[in-house]
Amino acid sequence: MQRLFFLFYLSLILSHLSYIFGHKPKLLIKKQCDMKAIVEKHIGKEAYEAVLDKLNGNEEYREVAADYIEDFLIQLDEQSMLEEGASPDELLEMPLRFIHGYKQSREYGFSKAWSKYYGLRKAFVRNEDYLLADCFDVVSKECLDTAKKDLRLYCEVKRMNMVYII
Repeated sequence: MQRLFFLFYLSLILSHLSYIFGHKPKLLIKKQCDMKAIVEKHIGKEAYEAVLDKLNGNEEYREVAADYIEDFLIQLDEQSMLEEGASPDELLEMPLRFIHGYKQSREYGFSKAWSKYYGLRKAFVRNEDYLLADCFDVVSKECLDTAKKDLRLYCEVKRMNMVYII
């Protein structure tokens, strides 16, 4: 399973940059009807619904989680990286890390853009320093004021002095 995600890592990061800012690639728009079939085939309806049910009815979290899981599986499928013997737990490992990072960030008050990127990076990268730098860089390209606000909030949450960051 490690091999699967290592090979997929670079292409996934690049393709998800458009997802982070709310733009779905044309290829994914064409495949909307195939999403449910792919989810049901590889994860199963019950496992998929169980993941969404853990979000306690929060529509924002459910929508973001559903989109991410569906996009993740479609990209694996399009690149022929879905292993037939992979269990739902294995396939949901990365999406669950993303969802946890996104949810945690939003609960602290971070912007949606920061939270999506943080969740995505949290799914693949363990080093918080890289996460901080990457999140700030991506969000600042969209809106510098939002990036600064999120950076201040990050320092408050982590009880860090901004002097050491800047």
